[in-house]
Amino acid sequence: MAQFEVTHEMQAPKGLRLAHFLIDYFAIIALYVILSIAFTLIVIATGGMPSQSYPTTNIALSLLLWFLPYFAYYFVWEALAGRTLGKLITGTIVIHESGEKPTPRTIFIRTLCRFIPFEAFSFLGDTGWHDSISGTCVVKKHIYILRQNEIIELDEIGQNSELL
Repeated sequence: MAQFEVTHEMQAPKGLRLAHFLIDYFAIIALYVILSIAFTLIVIATGGMPSQSYPTTNIALSLLLWFLPYFAYYFVWEALAGRTLGKLITGTIVIHESGEKPTPRTIFIRTLCRFIPFEAFSFLGDTGWHDSISGTCVVKKHIYILRQNEIIELDEIGQNSELL
């Protein structure tokens, strides 16, 4: 059986990673705004004063309304689809270093690592901490699929030659 290897050509370059980060960040901000508005409407509907309960005046609530959507956004998208909206638009996908689809546990670890202080600066090196700690990487999807198909074809050739 042929061995899968993540090549330099397959890895998403930093510019592409920055692009999908920015797209995802704006999507999370939109989600935060929607949740904040919904929360305010609920407070008003229940007879409360929005100025006293509005998330920006309550730090704990504001943090909760930021971190929950942030975590949910990355975890749900990457666990179900292997990619976020930003990765979908940029043509990239999250894979395990072995070339397999990451498990939900791996994606959970990857998502938790995003909350490490200064984690965003880890990309000044070769790879981000949320990738290196979780054992994942972000690759260009079309090259990844091409390589996976090559491995399948090589395995089929090997199996057919064993029959002869």
